[in-house]
Amino acid sequence: MRKGFLHLDIATLAKRLRCSERALYALAPTQERLLTLVIGPVLKRTDEHLAGVAKSAPDRRAALTNYMAAIVQTSRAADTPGAPRRGEKAWRGIRRPG
Repeated sequence: MRKGFLHLDIATLAKRLRCSERALYALAPTQERLLTLVIGPVLKRTDEHLAGVAKSAPDRRAALTNYMAAIVQTSRAADTPGAPRRGEKAWRGIRRPG
């Protein structure tokens, strides 16, 4: 995620994950669907966390302030060098639809 998705390709992703391209295509038929499978749950959890942060605020202004601070904190955590990575285990728990 640190480098973005614009130039991501399945071959590079497979190499970084130390798996075959076939293994990735077994999860999803296209690069876009694969990214959706991986990022979708992360975005859902992030959204739920941010909603909880906003709900705990006493008023709208505090809710917005807390929400925006949580976004910044979450973004910084994702970009922190040395942050824990799942590596080969990154695909554990991802299930092919259907």
